[in-house]
Amino acid sequence: MRRPTRARPALGLAAAALLIPLAGCGEKSEPATTGPLVPQATSPIDGSTTTTTTQQTDEQQASAAARAYLTSTDAATVCDQVITPELLRQAYGDRQGCLEGRKPQTLATSAAIGAVQVRGSTATVSARASGGRYGNNQAVRLTVVDEDGTWRVSKAS
Repeated sequence: MRRPTRARPALGLAAAALLIPLAGCGEKSEPATTGPLVPQATSPIDGSTTTTTTQQTDEQQASAAARAYLTSTDAATVCDQVITPELLRQAYGDRQGCLEGRKPQTLATSAAIGAVQVRGSTATVSARASGGRYGNNQAVRLTVVDEDGTWRVSKAS
């Protein structure tokens, strides 16, 4: 009578381990993915995640800057990226004044962007803002400038 060895069970386990990865091969029930990969970006203005498929037009970028200036509760981003250094000094004095001056209760709760006229690197944006210091549906006119590819609010009246 032959005595069983430990090698046989070990060989069986090794063979099974080799076959497990192959079990996943074959036809999938999921459809094949086609098309290019689309990157996602986080907006510096409001922190939202957006899928980028095409570059935004100047009008869209100027509108986004105007809306962020009127409604964004992210004071640091507005003070550092959304308004020009000249507007920061004129309206708030310095960065600290800007951070302190952009309290949520002073900001518009909504802003409807109207006409946007772009001429070169300057845009004029008409908006209607409601809430905070803007009251109810107040007309606001903003000048937005392109500074090295970033549209920033330079004037609000």
